[in-house]
Amino acid sequence: STADDAVKTLEKADDVFAMVLQDNPNLGFEIAMLRARMKIKHGEVAALEANRQDNLGSVMWKKMHESGLQKVREAVDILRALGGGPLLVDAMLMQARLECEPVSKIPEARQKQLSASLATLIDAEMQALECSTIARPANLRPDLRLAADERLAKVKLMQSQMLAGLAHEERFHPWALKPRPEIPAFPTVEGRDAEPIKQFLDPVKDLPDGGEDPLIRREDMALLSATAASQLTKDASMRADALAVLGCTLRIAADKAGQTERLWPIKPAPPRSQPSTATIGSRAAGQTP
Repeated sequence: STADDAVKTLEKADDVFAMVLQDNPNLGFEIAMLRARMKIKHGEVAALEANRQDNLGSVMWKKMHESGLQKVREAVDILRALGGGPLLVDAMLMQARLECEPVSKIPEARQKQLSASLATLIDAEMQALECSTIARPANLRPDLRLAADERLAKVKLMQSQMLAGLAHEERFHPWALKPRPEIPAFPTVEGRDAEPIKQFLDPVKDLPDGGEDPLIRREDMALLSATAASQLTKDASMRADALAVLGCTLRIAADKAGQTERLWPIKPAPPRSQPSTATIGSRAAGQTP
């Protein structure tokens, strides 16, 4: 396929640069940067092809996906050793994308994907914030945005998406990655319904948010990250995506607080108009046998 050809070309180019480096060790920095860029491009091709095949119902994408993720992680290691910088942030963004795409249909695997991607993005945020701080002069107008600010906005936006996804997952699948507290044993009477006693003794009902971690409210963290992304960027598309995450997380917060029906009441359908008896009679009279 076209994706396979692209991957083979990138791998051959990487081998060529490795041989050039052996003959020209003084070009180590330049060649390392070029190889890192190609590894990031390898990951991008793998992500596009994996999502395409997954949408078609195929499972043949896994090998390419694993290879792309490995190449991007190699790029992250190379760039970290060279001191970081904007390209390291780009590499970590691609790593986070590959860690969460294609999205699994199994809740346990899906939560692991989102958690791994979020951990990468937390690290990327530190790198992007450092780049933005170094690039921003003291007398820069507050309404101007630098390329470093846009890169930080990308990190914050993706971070908010992962947090919103985890908030949703932990809301509806709280026991996917941890055991559910068991109901303590109690004596039963034959012929009597024990369900009310089970509900009364169930330890989950006393846990805040149905068992979610009370110290980590994902939706609150997502709100902060999405708000920061919308303020950092001048890109209309990125700002729209950030506002969409804001709306999603506000809906999750309202649902947890039991305010969904009050804020978004379901309006009854308007009654269907019934034809009058006179109209029905006139139509029947006009019909021919």
